[in-house]
Amino acid sequence: MKHIKIILIGFLFQLAKACQFTFNDSTSLICSNTSFISQLSSYTNLTQLSLINTDLIDLPDLSANHHLTILHLDNNKIQLLTRNYSSVEYLYLTSNHIYVLHLLNLSYPNLKLLDLSHNPIEHIVEDFFSNQRFPRLEILKLTNSLKHINPYLIDNRFISFSTLNYLQEIHFDENDFDEFSCSKNITYIQWNLSANLKKIIFSKNRLDSFDEHCFAQIRNITELNLEHNLLKSMPNLNFTLPYLSKLRLDYNSFDRIPSNLFDLTPQLNELNLSVNPFNLKSKKQNHLPNSLKILHLNSISTTNFPCSLFNNLNQLEELHLVNLSSQQIDNCIWKKLTRLRIVSFPCHLLDKYQTVNEIKQKKNLIL
Repeated sequence: MKHIKIILIGFLFQLAKACQFTFNDSTSLICSNTSFISQLSSYTNLTQLSLINTDLIDLPDLSANHHLTILHLDNNKIQLLTRNYSSVEYLYLTSNHIYVLHLLNLSYPNLKLLDLSHNPIEHIVEDFFSNQRFPRLEILKLTNSLKHINPYLIDNRFISFSTLNYLQEIHFDENDFDEFSCSKNITYIQWNLSANLKKIIFSKNRLDSFDEHCFAQIRNITELNLEHNLLKSMPNLNFTLPYLSKLRLDYNSFDRIPSNLFDLTPQLNELNLSVNPFNLKSKKQNHLPNSLKILHLNSISTTNFPCSLFNNLNQLEELHLVNLSSQQIDNCIWKKLTRLRIVSFPCHLLDKYQTVNEIKQKKNLIL
């Protein structure tokens, strides 16, 4: 009996070293060792579990943990999605060794967020991202996970998210895309996006164009991030994007304001055009949308901003002009911006703008 007691004490001591509850919360457990994963079934009240940096090769069996809603399995060696987690709502699988998404008998009925970022995914079978498999999925993160995707391994070179009825947000950033096509393409993959998407991130790729057919699929979009690409222009659309409120086009190669895009975005509130080589003296230069409330024009490589550029901005409340010289900003622009509340530009230029100082005194302008 004494020996059994000693062994039990030793076991509990090792378990305490390998696993610990967070903030005295008996429902949140962090484990750093795979040795005691088989014992997790005894923790039936767990709602959160973290198995990070544990050298896991397979998804753990958590069928006994019926209350588990948040599962972190980041930084392991998991290669395949092989298990169903019926209660999990947030599943984090970043920085594993997942090469293929191929099993079609999986089911995650309550999953709201799936993070597959920083995995070397090469192959995704057709219909993997289906409503049958992920009926409640709202956020899908594929950051830096599709660099090695092989179009010749993809069924019909077609990947679809269109049946994910609840999908609101998708991350395609840091994937080295030089093309993203939503129409038939002989060489590359054809992507089919969900019509219910509200937010898409394409930042830090190598896109030099954006397919107009993609816009046709996402007309309900509210936020689009295309920063840090090689874009020189945007497609001419023949339909509106009625709900788009935030657009990031900074760190691209635009030499003029994109054609008729702004005429078709009546609700655009925030626009970032920073770090682009604009030629704003062009006679064909388009105007900025009068719906704007926040505008970023930091580090624009143009000789100056014509006052006409700000003519329609009677709703603008924030203007960011960081890293610009005094030659680029004319005093007349401040007279156009009657609702301006926040301005960011080099402090050493403040004395040059008497008008902006007057506005500051009268309207509590924040500089």
